[in-house]
Amino acid sequence: MAARIPILIIGAMFLLAVSAGVARAHPHVWILAEAVLTQTDGKVTGVRLDWSFDPFFSTVLYEDFDWNDDGRFDTEERRAMRDGAFAGLSAVGWFTDVRVDGEPWPVRATDDFDVRISPDDGTVTYELTLAFDEPTDPVATSVTLSLYDPEYYISLEFAEKAAPVRVVEDAPFSCVVTIGRDESTSLYYGAFNPPLARFDCAPARS
Repeated sequence: MAARIPILIIGAMFLLAVSAGVARAHPHVWILAEAVLTQTDGKVTGVRLDWSFDPFFSTVLYEDFDWNDDGRFDTEERRAMRDGAFAGLSAVGWFTDVRVDGEPWPVRATDDFDVRISPDDGTVTYELTLAFDEPTDPVATSVTLSLYDPEYYISLEFAEKAAPVRVVEDAPFSCVVTIGRDESTSLYYGAFNPPLARFDCAPARS
């Protein structure tokens, strides 16, 4: 049962499948994330995310979804992973807090979901796209992106690499991305602030 707790949380809900006391103890799943803002006609339309899981939770995913034990996820296994271990995260907004001019900006899942396996260490990465309910002009508005599990059962951090948060290359605007901490949100009894990316955008120079 203990090995099944993480998959229940990341699947049906990550959150209420575990007692409040356990969920608040400390993170049990670690995710390193990358984020790319998508755009159409100069307006931001969503965010493309990569969630790279820690080795232990990657092993749990293999145990639950690699049914033929071939070290890969075929089409049927990926579909089951999407339906059984991803769709339920809508209840927590996929741990993604987008704000425009300080106001919450709703997101929704799309059909863009895939699974990648690292050739180096076998860890699992979710590749997914969330769409904004309403596009926004990043030049005329202030856009921020924060990732966190409000129960702090899962730790989400931006990957430690060059430009882990950015905009698509063909955008008619350019953005300076500043990564810091969301001081307005406290987790684990106020001991931790989740990561925050701020986009300061201007029209691209021709």
